[in-house]
Amino acid sequence: MIRTPRNAQGRRGSLRNRKGFTLISVLIAAAILVIGVLAIARSNTAILMAQTDAGLSTKSLEIARGYVEEVRARNPQSLASEAGTSVDETGELHANGSFTRSLDGVQVRENLLRVTVSVQGSRAEQPVQIVTYIYKGVRDD
Repeated sequence: MIRTPRNAQGRRGSLRNRKGFTLISVLIAAAILVIGVLAIARSNTAILMAQTDAGLSTKSLEIARGYVEEVRARNPQSLASEAGTSVDETGELHANGSFTRSLDGVQVRENLLRVTVSVQGSRAEQPVQIVTYIYKGVRDD
């Protein structure tokens, strides 16, 4: 048998006058806490994915910049488009590289080339592209 405590007049108090938490209020508080923790975990996962994507984009940009400088150092008369090539994180050719690098050269005018270097990471949605113009010089015919 459960007894309810008596108040100052010696009467037993009702359940409404008792202090403390009910089972329903504890369950509601636990549900709110679980929802909050799940939201934090989900946002943490999204942050990690965004950070990884940003790192891949940065590495792709480094590879593209290095290759643009390499292309600009070449003889402009011998520049030609190149199909996608697998490269590693340093931009060196590698059969199982996690990046794909390509070069597209389009003649804009008689002595002017528009060169586009594209680098795509293995998990990136879009490639990083750098466009530069190279003057071929005057021909000595």
